[in-house]
Amino acid sequence: MRNFSEIAVCIENINKKISKIKREKTAQLGIKNAHFNCMMHIDLTPDGLTPTEISKDCNVDKAFVSRITADLIRGEFICTNQKFNDGRKYRNKYILT
Repeated sequence: MRNFSEIAVCIENINKKISKIKREKTAQLGIKNAHFNCMMHIDLTPDGLTPTEISKDCNVDKAFVSRITADLIRGEFICTNQKFNDGRKYRNKYILT
């Protein structure tokens, strides 16, 4: 049991250090953790993600994705492929710039 406790404490400490680095880097970029998470999911998919896919991957609602992606577009962190120009933004995929 002692080994498990030691491993659990080590994992917790590593997680805290990762969180600290993440907070510092997102602050430097002027974004929030939610923006970063969205960008990470987009980055993992070379062809980009639709808002629906982002919503599913990040486990957030589509309205939240709409706000996050609008912020990221304004900050020029992501862009859309604009494959569909018929007013249905939900079909376009977002990619990192």
